[in-house]
Amino acid sequence: MVHLLHRLGFVYKKTRLVPCKANKEKQEAFVKKYEELKANKEKDDKIYFIDAVHPQYNSMPGWGWIEKGEEMQTLSNSGRQRININGALDIETKKIIEREDDTINSLSCKKLF
Repeated sequence: MVHLLHRLGFVYKKTRLVPCKANKEKQEAFVKKYEELKANKEKDDKIYFIDAVHPQYNSMPGWGWIEKGEEMQTLSNSGRQRININGALDIETKKIIEREDDTINSLSCKKLF
């Protein structure tokens, strides 16, 4: 089967992730609005970009062709899956404000603000 798949032009590889919600028109509208905001803000006003991240501490198992009856193992560091970091970036000074929370929700966002 593998030889047939190769002859037909197939290869076994991992898929590539792409943002599912990317919208060129909305991105261009955001840039235009941001440029207007930046041009019209007061001298002491700050613009922050805010987002939460959830870095994985351990490796995530992937897919591959493995001989039937055999197992491949990926070593992990611990049982902890991830941490939750909520942060804001001052776009002019590049100063970062961050906090770690058990979960990212409206309450943790209010604490960040």
